[in-house]
Amino acid sequence: MESSDIQAEENPYFTVSTYKLSVMYIMTLGLYAVYWFYKNWKLQQPHVEKNIWPVWRGVFSIFFAHSLLERVRITAESKSIATNYSHSLMATVFVSLVVLGNIVGMFDQNEEFGIFSIISFTLSMVALYPLRVVQQTVNQINNDPHGVFNDDMTIINNVFIVIGAVIWFFVVVAALASFGIINLA
Repeated sequence: MESSDIQAEENPYFTVSTYKLSVMYIMTLGLYAVYWFYKNWKLQQPHVEKNIWPVWRGVFSIFFAHSLLERVRITAESKSIATNYSHSLMATVFVSLVVLGNIVGMFDQNEEFGIFSIISFTLSMVALYPLRVVQQTVNQINNDPHGVFNDDMTIINNVFIVIGAVIWFFVVVAALASFGIINLA
């Protein structure tokens, strides 16, 4: 039996260490959040009364963040796991940062990489914070407080990290060139 099969049978949510979540989120420029939402909804699918499509709930996570985090809250309460944050607030912060980051990013259409792009990028990266907070609760629900079950980087993770490093390199170079710190000509 593979570890993902064990995960699905024993845990209602996606176990991952906050370290791995952070690295993958940052190195994939936030795209790991789509996977994170997908995996959580996939594991929740048997517990939802209606037919859901976890892939679309991952892709359109801003529309389903509140319902997923509410499910986490209810599960945590049922297991007497105390949380020191509002799940609704964490969902709102995540959605707001992602949406605001996208809106701000649209203001830089006439520039190569200006201040609006940097603000947009920063907002997108800060959106990791609420996911980390909720992941700590998820890991407690799954009886793995540190996410040891899913802490190691797989080959696929490393491939995405390398691709992300290349993209990050070009983002940093573009930002430095945009502000005249380096000259690419």
